[in-house]
Amino acid sequence: MGHLFFDVVRGMNTHELWLAVLGGLELSLSKANFTTWFRNTFIASFGDGDVVIGVPNLFTKAWLEKKYHKDILQSLQTHAQQNVRTITYRVETRQPPAPVAMVEAEPATVLPETPPEPVPVYEPASASPAAGHVTVIVEQERAPSQPASAPTNPSSVQNAAAPAPASPPAAPPPGSRLGEFTLNAKYAFGSYVVGKQNELAHAAAQAVASQPGGVYNPLFIYGGVGLGKTHLLQAVGNEILRRAGHTRVLYVTSERFTTDFINAVRTGQGRDFRNYYRSVDLLLVDDIQFLTGKEGTQEEFFHTFNQLHQNNKQLVITADRPPKAIPFLESRLISRFESGMMADIGTPDFETRVAILEAKCREKSFPMARDILHHVATSVQSNIRELEGALNKVIAFHHFKNIPAPWIRSNPSFPASSRRTPNAPSPRGSSSKLWRNTTTCK
Repeated sequence: MGHLFFDVVRGMNTHELWLAVLGGLELSLSKANFTTWFRNTFIASFGDGDVVIGVPNLFTKAWLEKKYHKDILQSLQTHAQQNVRTITYRVETRQPPAPVAMVEAEPATVLPETPPEPVPVYEPASASPAAGHVTVIVEQERAPSQPASAPTNPSSVQNAAAPAPASPPAAPPPGSRLGEFTLNAKYAFGSYVVGKQNELAHAAAQAVASQPGGVYNPLFIYGGVGLGKTHLLQAVGNEILRRAGHTRVLYVTSERFTTDFINAVRTGQGRDFRNYYRSVDLLLVDDIQFLTGKEGTQEEFFHTFNQLHQNNKQLVITADRPPKAIPFLESRLISRFESGMMADIGTPDFETRVAILEAKCREKSFPMARDILHHVATSVQSNIRELEGALNKVIAFHHFKNIPAPWIRSNPSFPASSRRTPNAPSPRGSSSKLWRNTTTCK
C-alpha cells in the first residue's frame, strides 16, 4: 500500500515522508529521547488518510501513543499535504527490499569463507602466587551449557530461595569484602515521585524490571547529584526480586568494583573475582564515572560487560553525565554504554519538588501546611537531597522547640488534632517563623 503514496505527497514515497517527519521531530527532542523512541520506526502503510507506523516493541508503541501522538500527527499532516485521519502503531520489523535484477557479469572469484574471529573473553589462569598476572585472554567462548559458578553472598547477591548449585560456588576473594552493599528496601518504584524531568528514566527502568535482558540492555541513567539515580537503580533490583526471588542481583558502586579488582590482583584471586561478577542475572553499577583514568579496571569491566551482555544478562548503570562527557573513559566502553538505552534525569520543577516534600512528610508521619512546603520548594531548587535536608531542618526545629506539627485540616490523609498546647503559637505562624530562622542561620 505504501507504493500508492507517490501521487498523494507529490512524488515522495513513505520512506522519504517518514524521514521528513523524523527531521522535524528531532529538532524538538533531546538526542536521548529521539534515539530511544524513534529508532527503527517507519511507515508501514498509508492510504485514504490512514497511517500505520511500525515500531520495534510494545513499550515503544505505548510511549508513542501516550507522549508523541499529537506531534507525529501534526508533522505528518504538514509534510503529507493532506488530512491524516488516523494513526495506528503496530509492532513489526521492516521487510528487506526485494532483490533487484542485475546485469549478468563475469563470475567473480569466490574466496573460501572464513569463520568470524571470536570475541576475546577472560578465562581463569593458573592460581600461582608467583605469577605476574592472574588472568589471561583466551580466544574462545564459554559454552552456554557451562556457566561460571556463582559465589553465594547473602548480603549483596540477592538470591532468595535459590536451589543449591551442583558444585560448590566460588568464594569471594579474601580481603575484598565483596557484597558490602545491599539493596535498600525503601528504594522502590512506589516511592519514586515522577515528574517531567525523570519520566523517561522511570519508564525505561520499569520496562527493564518487567523484562530484564530483553528490552533495554544496557540501561544508562545519568543526571546531576542528588536527583534520584540511585533510587531508580535500586528500584529496578527490588522490583525484579519481588517478581522473581531466585534472580541473582548484584548492586555495587564503581569504587567497590575497583577495590575488589585491586584486591583480586593483589591476592591472586582473579578467577573468583570474575566468577562472582559474571555469574549474576542483574548487575547494577552506581557512579560509573569514577572509573575514569583507571585503565586496568576499565578493561576488566569491559570484559565483564561483554560476557553478561552476551548471555542476555541485564546491566543498569548510572553516572553524573552522559558517556561521551566522562573524561578518560575508553571509547569501547562509551560505544557499549550508548548501544542500549540512555535516559537523563533533570532538576525537578516546582510541582515535582512539592510532591516530593509531601511524600517525605507522609513517610515521616509529619504532615505540614502546604504553604510551608511551597516555601521550602521555592527556596531549595538544586537537588532532592538538599530538599529533604531542608525539610528535616523544619521537622527537627519543631521537635526541639516542642512546637505542634502544622496539621493540614483540609487533607483527609493528614487528620487534624483538635487539641493545642496552651499559649502555643499557631502552627502556620510558627512554621513560617521557623523556616525564616533555619534559612538565615549560618
